[in-house]
Amino acid sequence: MFKLQKQHYFLLTLVLVPLVLYFGFLGNDFVSDDLLSIVNNPNIGTPANFVSHELIYSFVYNVFGLNPFVFRLLNNLIPHILTVLVLFMLVKEFCNERVAFITALLFSLHPLLSESVFWISGGIYVHRALLTFLVLLFYIRSKE
Repeated sequence: MFKLQKQHYFLLTLVLVPLVLYFGFLGNDFVSDDLLSIVNNPNIGTPANFVSHELIYSFVYNVFGLNPFVFRLLNNLIPHILTVLVLFMLVKEFCNERVAFITALLFSLHPLLSESVFWISGGIYVHRALLTFLVLLFYIRSKE
């Protein structure tokens, strides 16, 4: 039988906690800038350039239509969870697993980050954080 190691429990917790916390908000309606950039955007189905959020908007619109649940899930929540996991790996490079877990857990739940998960147009902040953490992690690991 497959035995979970301590790190697997940490990773599973870091996926489930934000998923459970933010899942209830995924179905909220489009608000603020979402109306201009998604609902009232005549070019929503065709990305004007290869910016991450425009590609996601185009994919979600063409496959699922104007569904705020899917927009928030694919543009905000999943990248947020990936950012938390990459942060865990990044901090683990400098500290032990316990410190990395607590750091990533606090990052996943901090109220300052809720805007980037609730607000679809705020997903670009999550994308940039994910990219920044990935670059740092790859840089550190390339030096080994």
